[in-house]
Amino acid sequence: MFPADVILQCFGFSVGIALVGYVISLFLDWSEEEGDEDDA
Repeated sequence: MFPADVILQCFGFSVGIALVGYVISLFLDWSEEEGDEDDA
């Protein structure tokens, strides 16, 4: 069996990737909505 530390690291890494992608998607959506007036 894998040590608990390895499982936690893999789980934390996956969660971190998911959170980063989620935040980036939110930021892109926000920047597009807020950036329309600036670009115009």
